[in-house]
Amino acid sequence: MNRFWVTHARTFADAVKAARAVLRDLEPDELPAVLRPVERYSGGRLPPPLAGTLLEALVGNDWFRSQVADRGPYDDVVVQAFVEQPPGWWEAVVTRIVDSQVASSADEAKSHADRIAAATAQLAEAKRRIDQLRQDLTAAERAERADDKLEALQRRVRELEREAAGHAAAVDKVAAALASARDEVAVLLNERDTAKSDVRALKSERATLLRRVEQGGVERDRTDPVRFARELDQLVALARSVGSSGPGSSSDSAGDSGDDAHALPPGVRPDDAAAVAWLLDHASGTQWVIDGYNLSFALGKAMADPAEARREVERRLAKLARLARSGAVLVVFDSAQQGERAVRSGRLVDVFFAPSHQSADDAIVERAADPGTIVVRELRERSEAKGALVLWSDALVAWLG
Repeated sequence: MNRFWVTHARTFADAVKAARAVLRDLEPDELPAVLRPVERYSGGRLPPPLAGTLLEALVGNDWFRSQVADRGPYDDVVVQAFVEQPPGWWEAVVTRIVDSQVASSADEAKSHADRIAAATAQLAEAKRRIDQLRQDLTAAERAERADDKLEALQRRVRELEREAAGHAAAVDKVAAALASARDEVAVLLNERDTAKSDVRALKSERATLLRRVEQGGVERDRTDPVRFARELDQLVALARSVGSSGPGSSSDSAGDSGDDAHALPPGVRPDDAAAVAWLLDHASGTQWVIDGYNLSFALGKAMADPAEARREVERRLAKLARLARSGAVLVVFDSAQQGERAVRSGRLVDVFFAPSHQSADDAIVERAADPGTIVVRELRERSEAKGALVLWSDALVAWLG
């Protein structure tokens, strides 16, 4: 019987309160032995086991029940039913239990409905973002097709120029065709630039979304639309610039920085662990500059505890530092603190916190201008433009194992 009252002790808190008040006024020698642990409890609400003991005594101990009844009558009908025990008093007890369970079920149903509504809203937003990312991906694919068409038209322009030099009699006709082709080239160049702008905007939006994930604004799991959006964006990043010769290189970077200190050989991709292994074997004395946030996110350590994530990144990069020969391994993190913050050197890995007026991206780009720099970061164009060889975080994560 005691188990029944323990289970429903909170449902009859008003009866427990009335009985406990009487218990405090009894003389020590009047206390039933079974109620002494209850009387000794000095806290607020009685724990369910003690409350169940008190309720059982109120129901089964006639003397104690009479002591409680002498303090009545009670306004609460259930308390009065406990002390008087009229015919059918159990109906009041059962009614109170049923009402309590109905109220609890209603609250649980409302909470469940609220969770469903929130999940539905999140799903709708995820679908909207996926549709937008698909449109952006289509724009990037159009840019790649425009590059191919532009190259073909440029070859045609060169052919027409040679024809003009070798066939003086047809110079007027060739000149007209040449002008038309150049006009079409200009249009395609403009379309290509517009598509590139769309891709850059997508990368910026991706960075903002990833920062929101780090700050806890979005739940992260394998079904999270943010993770799916990031995977789609990695597909967008495969769109080649005009004149690019392969993954991890661009004609723009070659024009700005001169000859690269290092370049991956054919068949070695910047998103593959083989790229890291090849550079360790063939590029001694280089500096490795690593975006700490991107690497910690790729390692699955960037959410709950930023400090622990940084320590994990340093620990994992120690393997790279031991094999990098005379080259330095520098990992860069964002910082919200004011003022300059110098490089903190560990035993193997150097750590740099970007000052508050500068992002980690900008700090990485500054160091990308140093000769023989290898950057591990999904941000590519700005670092490549400074002459750095850029690897993807996926390559380093795969190599670290």
